[in-house]
Amino acid sequence: MFPDVTEASPTANGLHSQTNGTPSQKEPELSAESRDAMIHRAKDILAGRIIPPEMVTPPGIIEYLQKQFAGYDPGPTAEAMRDMIEHHTLYAHYSGRPIVMTRIEGKVAILAAGEEEIRALLPTLDSDEISRVLLHDML
Repeated sequence: MFPDVTEASPTANGLHSQTNGTPSQKEPELSAESRDAMIHRAKDILAGRIIPPEMVTPPGIIEYLQKQFAGYDPGPTAEAMRDMIEHHTLYAHYSGRPIVMTRIEGKVAILAAGEEEIRALLPTLDSDEISRVLLHDML
């Protein structure tokens, strides 16, 4: 159903590999320093002080979707194709883990990945910040 993305990096947009997350293997305990850094970074992203880099789409996803819709006339709209690419990219990077994400200047930013990070982050967000995030289960 989904393309082979075994080569995909667990660092979907460069944010998660820094102080804002854990690798895709079993989640280690979140240290107090890591938790505080993740929360600070998430709040900086939401405040617009940090602009997230473009999320990296693993090789094969675009080709996979193009094959799936080859011969359809009309094919998916540009917006639908963009949404499908984003969904498959998020799935490739975060399959099996819930994420908290937002959009800044049209770019997806992962604020927290995995239950422990999400439980640490959500209580620290004010109502305005909460209104701008999405909790997404990448099963």
